[in-house]
Amino acid sequence: MTSSVLFAVLFAVLVIVGAGLYAGIALMRPQRSASDRIAEFTGGPAASTENDPVAERIAERLARLAQPDTEEDRNVLRSKLIQAGFKNRAAPQVFSAVRVAMALTLPLLSLPLLVFVEQPLYLAAVALILVAFGYYAPQLYVDSMVTSRKLR
Repeated sequence: MTSSVLFAVLFAVLVIVGAGLYAGIALMRPQRSASDRIAEFTGGPAASTENDPVAERIAERLARLAQPDTEEDRNVLRSKLIQAGFKNRAAPQVFSAVRVAMALTLPLLSLPLLVFVEQPLYLAAVALILVAFGYYAPQLYVDSMVTSRKLR
């Protein structure tokens, strides 16, 4: 594989990772006033919304792939995220988007290293393991956050 192709793959991976991080940070930590936070906490109308619309669209599209199907499952996810300390209304959507982004990005990040492997079965096995890890790692993180908050 030539160095220009390797550079193009690495650049594409970095752009995807950067976009995912940007979307996650913009949705989880928006710049809001105290009145906006109080309105969100009490369920009242927010004075203004400062979320980035580009980040919201990216997260919304990614989240559709991993959102729970039933309302009961959505409520379980929402309560688990609240127990972990993620009280933002968009937390379930961001969580689902992060799961999909990690599941797609981890195999892409390892691609430049695995290009030199001659056995395609090994490449496929590593890619599947990284997809599974990327999908389940956010859930493990949230579970550990819940456990650590309960122990405090």
